[in-house]
Amino acid sequence: MLTGGARTTVPELRADALAPTVFPVDADGVILGRDSTGRPVTLRLFDAVPRRVVFIGGWWAAQILVSRCLAVGAMVAVDAHSVADSTDAVAIGAQWLALGRFATGANGRIRPIPPNIDEWPATAAQPVLRLRDVGPGGPASDPRRPWHTELTVLSTVGPATGRAIATADVVLVQRLAHADADLVRLALELGPEYTPLLGAMENEMVAAFGGGVVRYTWLTPTPVERQLFG
Repeated sequence: MLTGGARTTVPELRADALAPTVFPVDADGVILGRDSTGRPVTLRLFDAVPRRVVFIGGWWAAQILVSRCLAVGAMVAVDAHSVADSTDAVAIGAQWLALGRFATGANGRIRPIPPNIDEWPATAAQPVLRLRDVGPGGPASDPRRPWHTELTVLSTVGPATGRAIATADVVLVQRLAHADADLVRLALELGPEYTPLLGAMENEMVAAFGGGVVRYTWLTPTPVERQLFG
């Protein structure tokens, strides 16, 4: 889970951790934030090959991530609890639907996940985000369609989280307590030096793991995002 107040020191990064090779980044991706040099970091969350993404963090960062998916044209189908009955969940269904209205000014861009989700048309201009906020143990969908991405959001790390992390194409992590950071780095098969790094990030940072590469990124909310999400 997220811990403590904001850190003032930046995690020390190895040179190979900054390498752009094989990490799913391109100019047409979703803007994740900026790196330590101020350069924008974009993440290819949607592709002709279906993707699985795991986000571990809080409601504030989750709203920014999903709103940026909406900004590139995504339709969001959300599977979430109707009441706050899970400590693993980030938000309830009504909160996700409200986010769609706040971020787009209209209804319909975030909807409850339908039984025929595989039949939803999806293109590069209008991809589909399958948003799961039911904890790591619920039934996962298997996105087979091009331009369909499954995003599992988790507020905590536990024994059942490892499989979701290990099978993801991209894992996004906010600052974690030491024990939680250790579980994440073990699931990612990383060295022990990553445990303190995941505990030293600032409030508005995420670590993005994909393709054997990690990028530490500041979300750098826009003025509009600050107004909407704080």
